[in-house]
Amino acid sequence: MNSSLLPITVGTRPVVVTDAEDRIIVIYTDHTNHGILIAHSEPLAVDPERKKWTRINLTHENLGGWEATYDEARWKKDGVLQMLYQKLPGSGKSYTKKNKSTAVSVLEWNAKDYFKNLK
Repeated sequence: MNSSLLPITVGTRPVVVTDAEDRIIVIYTDHTNHGILIAHSEPLAVDPERKKWTRINLTHENLGGWEATYDEARWKKDGVLQMLYQKLPGSGKSYTKKNKSTAVSVLEWNAKDYFKNLK
């Protein structure tokens, strides 16, 4: 984890959600770290100016032009970000005849439990 201001280079359109503690949570990928990343603020009551951010790598696979999508109903009900993703084999950035597609996967990140265990 890396705590700092939020100097991120977003590779694709991020998804931004908030939780019950008024944290801002950004789901994204970038071209440096690959994989799925989460950046989150502190709760609004702790850091009202949103100066402290923490980044977490959830995966490290090459996802090419992956754009975050999530199950909004699951997020609202359980505090779990459930996302579909598909890694690219090798170091390619797109699929070719030699670069066959891989299975689609579901990634779950339980934000509610994650933040509960930080306390």
